[in-house]
Amino acid sequence: MVEPIKGLKWKYGGEKTTDSFIVIDVDTKYQEIMGFGGGFTEAAALQFHKLRKDKQEEVLTLYFDKNKGSAYNFGRCADGVVQFRRDGERHGT
Repeated sequence: MVEPIKGLKWKYGGEKTTDSFIVIDVDTKYQEIMGFGGGFTEAAALQFHKLRKDKQEEVLTLYFDKNKGSAYNFGRCADGVVQFRRDGERHGT
């Protein structure tokens, strides 16, 4: 499973080694971020189903837990328009 990288820290400022860089102005807001998430596919669900229950819990923690995971609060599920399915049928083409 995913392990945190110990000793990895954000570093502000420093010497520029390239002409391209990103500046983040924390005082200017353009929009509010409602959250983060990802898509949940049939292929991912099949692999998830094969895991032991304790590993399923670990995966869910890594996705959704605010302190130990990615803090997902959105998920997108296919609604029958996926192009490739386990049963071999194609939809949405």
